[in-house]
Amino acid sequence: MSPAQYRRERKARGTQATVAALLGVQRETITRREAGEVEITREMELALLALPKTQPAKPGKPERQR
Repeated sequence: MSPAQYRRERKARGTQATVAALLGVQRETITRREAGEVEITREMELALLALPKTQPAKPGKPERQR
């Protein structure tokens, strides 16, 4: 899984902080994975994909920028 794919899947499941808490890692760990600073192993990929997707954003409502 590429960093871009990881980010897309993470966004479907919540914020970096939310997903980090569900996975039992620091938010910075999610940031590093999405930036390509660390290799995303198959185990990391499967753990992310095992999380339930959240409700999709309402059409026309942009995501909040950081």
